[in-house]
Amino acid sequence: LVFVPSRAQTRSVANDLITQCAMELRMQGYIPAHLTIDSLEPYVLRLQDSSLADYVTRGIGILHEGVSKPDRALMLELYAEGIVRVLIVPHDSCWSAPVRAGVVVVMGTQYTRVEGQGEKADRQVREYTLSEIAFMQGRAVRHALPGRFHLFCQAESKETLTRFLSEGLPLESSLMDGEVMRTWLRDRWKDGVISDKDRQQTLDVLSWTYLARRIASNPMYYDAEADNQAASLS
Repeated sequence: LVFVPSRAQTRSVANDLITQCAMELRMQGYIPAHLTIDSLEPYVLRLQDSSLADYVTRGIGILHEGVSKPDRALMLELYAEGIVRVLIVPHDSCWSAPVRAGVVVVMGTQYTRVEGQGEKADRQVREYTLSEIAFMQGRAVRHALPGRFHLFCQAESKETLTRFLSEGLPLESSLMDGEVMRTWLRDRWKDGVISDKDRQQTLDVLSWTYLARRIASNPMYYDAEADNQAASLS
């Protein structure tokens, strides 16, 4: 499973893979050895976009919203059957592509976003979000066994991404954001469940929340004291 920055790059990467196979004298590409290119003719005839035939007959598939729905379904069918063994997907399809693989390759962590049209078009280079990268990594599994994950990135991002992928990032509580906690407390005070005059009772209730656990573990994030959880909650 190969993630590329954009739809436009799916075909260029597929062409590069075909060229590499030809240089290595592997004319069948990634097609399993027990199959022949001629045996794939029934599948090729089902393609609405005939330009995809060169890729399919080399065991390479392309999957994104720009491919017609019947052709996308065929790509997934061939992938499930092991005929298409390399599936190329743009990075923004990582959430919707219903596939996993023994090997996942992410070719870069930046993409270009174009806003506007014509001379006023604004091209911005953006980074993949950590959520996207983590989701791509989660695709590296096949038959309930962990797979291999290869990430190509800028040199300056390598240390940060390596630490993130190996250790993960803590998920902090959002209970202090907005009015959710204040509204909940006001309702409990109004109902008499918690006394609005008993500060300790309020702290005891909040001590059972995920917020209390994260304040104790990461006090600097919440601008709190590490050695006194009760004081931190106040």
